[in-house]
Amino acid sequence: MVKIIRMKQLTMSLLVALSTLMNYANSKDVNSNIGNTLMFLLPTSAAAIAVYKEDEGGLWQLGASELTTAGVTYGLKYSVNHTGPNGDSRSFPSGHAAITFSAAQFLQDRYGLEYGLPAYLLAGYTAYSRVDGHYHYWSEVITGAAIGVISSHFFTEPLNNYKLGFTAAPKSASINIRTIW
Repeated sequence: MVKIIRMKQLTMSLLVALSTLMNYANSKDVNSNIGNTLMFLLPTSAAAIAVYKEDEGGLWQLGASELTTAGVTYGLKYSVNHTGPNGDSRSFPSGHAAITFSAAQFLQDRYGLEYGLPAYLLAGYTAYSRVDGHYHYWSEVITGAAIGVISSHFFTEPLNNYKLGFTAAPKSASINIRTIW
């Protein structure tokens, strides 16, 4: 019975999100509006997945990750006077990128590639929409994304005893898998 109620809640949440996206389809700045929607939809979906899986620990980890991401991001926005392409002096770093990449990294670390990859694609689209809409420069969305990824990577433990990680440096990159036994 509890799972049926959770499934109904998840279905209703997705229907509300889809109707919001459909409303934005009539707007002249579709990419930016979809990016705005995804900023709320990705962390909400991550929370819904944790609730559906009855993963209370994951829900707390997501909350810690998103709160840390928001705190660092908005702390930098108000302490660094960096003007973006639209003239906003609080453009650095991108909050949209930070929040969505934090949710994507949580899904990747906690539940694996089948959840993480689609979330990363949506987070990447959100970052693109911020540059395309002239709200941010690429450096601002990349920094926001890095803040989100690092905070979630710090707080999130894998549910299934493995963790896939990415490391990048100026002249190298690696993919690593960590197992716990």
